[in-house]
Amino acid sequence: GVTVCLRKAMPNEERLTLLTALGWDVSGQPAEEVEVRIPSEFSEVYEKYNLIQKEQGLNLEKHRGEKAMRYTYQIVNHPSGETNVRATLLIRNNKLISKAQRTNPQPSALFHLIKPTCF
Repeated sequence: GVTVCLRKAMPNEERLTLLTALGWDVSGQPAEEVEVRIPSEFSEVYEKYNLIQKEQGLNLEKHRGEKAMRYTYQIVNHPSGETNVRATLLIRNNKLISKAQRTNPQPSALFHLIKPTCF
C-alpha cells in the first residue's frame, strides 16, 4: 500500500505558495500524496528526469535510495488550455528536491521543466 508520512514534508499551504510563485494555479489539495523511494540506480528515463532537475538547480543523485514525499497537483492555468496537466513536487525533510510538470498523468509520461526557477 501507499504510506503517507506528513512529518517528512512541508505543509500543503507552503507547497501551494511554492507553486503559485512558479506561476501555476493548482487545485487546492494534491491529487496524489505518496511516499516514494528514489532509485539507488537510475534508469535511462530517470537519468533524463534528473537532467530536468539539474537545469533547475536541483539534483536527485545525492538522494539515491532515500525516501521522499511526492505531491501531484492539477494545474488549472496551463497556457495550452489542457486540463490534465500535473505539477509534481518531491519533498524530503521539508526541502524541495524535485519539481516537474507533465501533460499526461501516466507514469511513463514525459516530464518538463517548471519555470521560473526561483527556488
